[in-house]
Amino acid sequence: MNVRGVDPRDIEVETPVPIYRVYFWNEERTRSDEYELTEARNVGEVIDWAEARAAGRRYDLMVVDRQAAWYLIRSDEP
Repeated sequence: MNVRGVDPRDIEVETPVPIYRVYFWNEERTRSDEYELTEARNVGEVIDWAEARAAGRRYDLMVVDRQAAWYLIRSDEP
C-alpha cells in the first residue's frame, strides 16, 4: 500500500484503481492531516491503517473516483 500527504482540494483524479482519502481531525475539527492511499488490497486494509494511526483523533475515510468523492466512514468521537 502506498501512502502520501495530500491537499484536500485536489480530488480531480482519473484512475481505474480505488483511491482512498483519510482525514485525521484535530479536537475542534478545524484542521486535518490528509492522506491518500492507493494499491490497498481492500477497504479493510485502509480502515486498519487509519485506526492504527488515529492516536485518539477522529477521522473521515473517503473513496475518490474521478471527479467525485464519497464518505465511507466518519469515525466516532474518541
